[in-house]
Amino acid sequence: MIQETDLLYFKNWFEMYVKQFCTGNERIDSAICLKVTHTKNVALEILGLANSLNLDAEHCYLAEIVAIFHDIGRFEQYLRYHTYSDQKSEDHAKLGLEVIASTGVISRLPLYEQELVRNVVAHHNRASLPQGDDQKFLLLLKLLRDADKIDILRVVTEHYAGFSRNEAINIGLPDTPEISDEIVNSILNCTLAKVQDIKTINDFKLLQVGWIFDLNFPRTYQIFKQRCYLDKLSAALPQTVNVIQAIDSARRFLMRKCTIERSVHECQIP
Repeated sequence: MIQETDLLYFKNWFEMYVKQFCTGNERIDSAICLKVTHTKNVALEILGLANSLNLDAEHCYLAEIVAIFHDIGRFEQYLRYHTYSDQKSEDHAKLGLEVIASTGVISRLPLYEQELVRNVVAHHNRASLPQGDDQKFLLLLKLLRDADKIDILRVVTEHYAGFSRNEAINIGLPDTPEISDEIVNSILNCTLAKVQDIKTINDFKLLQVGWIFDLNFPRTYQIFKQRCYLDKLSAALPQTVNVIQAIDSARRFLMRKCTIERSVHECQIP
């Protein structure tokens, strides 16, 4: 059985692990700090989502543990390649599995929970949820994917608005006005855009708009609405006809989901 002492162990391990990536180089340290803060925030967000579902203590501990490890490969990724773009380097989830294997850090957990953590890390950044019958795995994976999106949107919208800017966020994309039709059409069809269709920072922003179609829990929709993420992304994009149509499509979808969830689950927007 997972206990609070296990969670505290992993939190302390994480603090010690990331210290080795601080170099004294301002650009590198800023990029590393970005992911350290993100990891800690995802752990907070996932706990909030777990509590909204009234999950028991063991599920909550596991949720925080997978949050701690979900981006553990990012630090090695940036050290090797100086980018957070998986397309220009390596899949950070795969790198994370290598870190977990080489350090043996999760060996204190029971075998099933070890496999659970590895599987959630392996699948957290996939384009879609995997098929399977392990409901505990699917629950943790959905919680992580939602919590991850919540905090990534905090990071990028602050960056786009000029607060807490960090060039590592742009993953080397050109800041030009073009917007791919494929990205726009995906949003108009209420589907996730494909990463391979991203050509500019504007495409990247619109892809993030489309994350609204890949959420799993009522509380996540509440947070998207409460924190005005669609409005903030819209403000960072050129107000062309196709962009306005795409944002409106995403906004209508969000309002429908919030209305349905409020009716079914009696959830109130804070």
